[in-house]
Amino acid sequence: MNIVQIEDYFHPDAGYQINILSKYMVKLGHKVTIITSEMNKIPEPLVSFFGCQNIIDCDKEYTKLTKVEIYRLPLIGFVSGRAIFTNEIYKVIKKLDPDVLYIHGNDTLTAMRILMKIKKLSYPIIMDSHMLEMASVNKFNKMFKIFYKTFFAPKIIKNMIPIIRTQDDSYVEKYLGIPLIQCPWISVGSDTPINVSEKSLEPLLIFVKMIL
Repeated sequence: MNIVQIEDYFHPDAGYQINILSKYMVKLGHKVTIITSEMNKIPEPLVSFFGCQNIIDCDKEYTKLTKVEIYRLPLIGFVSGRAIFTNEIYKVIKKLDPDVLYIHGNDTLTAMRILMKIKKLSYPIIMDSHMLEMASVNKFNKMFKIFYKTFFAPKIIKNMIPIIRTQDDSYVEKYLGIPLIQCPWISVGSDTPINVSEKSLEPLLIFVKMIL
């Protein structure tokens, strides 16, 4: 299976869900590509936390170790914690011709833009949610939740798009209007690269079965 992932911000040396999931998807026999943003317009707090020196070399090393390809695309900007990609992202997705498109962050601008094109997509999509109410502190958060619940939740429900919860919390149902039955909580667990067994990959096997 050709799995293409989209992540607003990706650093190959981080320990986020995408860093762990991607390499184990490859171990399960899938081709995996990450589409993410260039570093030039990333907010300072993110850049200062992980650093951005030699990012191309870091990407190459990650690809060498995991066989996961990384595409860094230009940004129009980064607003309210969300990346604004140019339309080049659509050309890259088309070129990669995914069997499934996995969008990290169901409430990102990219996720919403792709949801608007859902009728034209020739491949299934899956998303995840990293948000909690305690982290939703933007001054426009109430307006955003109403906007999302009105225009995007119905598309997700109608097209039965899975929203993987990365924490056992009801945020997506309570504030975004997506029923929890459509939003399974799948814990990634620990990264145990030595002696990988089917049991240690159980969350990923659940994930793969969901998108087949």
